Amino acid sequence: MAIATSATSEAATARQDAAAAVLATAHQRAVTATPAEMAGRMQDLFGQNLTALVCGIDNPKTVGKWAQGQVPHPSNLTRLRNAFQIATLLELAESRQTAQAWFMGLNPYLSDRAPALVLADEPGDAPRVMRAARAYLAHG
Repeated sequence: MAIATSATSEAATARQDAAAAVLATAHQRAVTATPAEMAGRMQDLFGQNLTALVCGIDNPKTVGKWAQGQVPHPSNLTRLRNAFQIATLLELAESRQTAQAWFMGLNPYLSDRAPALVLADEPGDAPRVMRAARAYLAHG
């Protein structure tokens, strides 16, 4: 019995270590990526319309301009960076398709609202959306 408990404990520790590494990698990418890199990646992952919505801009073509090097307004940049970090976390831990579906699907941790809409309507709730992403990864 002690051997089984030890193996279970080691497996849990390994999962926690792997999760911490994915969180650290997503954070590192979010703080080191240029606005152009983030905009390009988000545009590729979600398209211009959804990226524009999450970033609080009316013209989706602005996302393409950011991807080409135009610097976003600081408030838009914060929103872009937050969404990028959450999307990167989900993509690293799961898959591209999971990140896309998670951002657009109803989320029980966000009062059954889509994470993209929470980020669009309530940019200050980015930490709550990150907690929802972490909860999804921990519990499905």
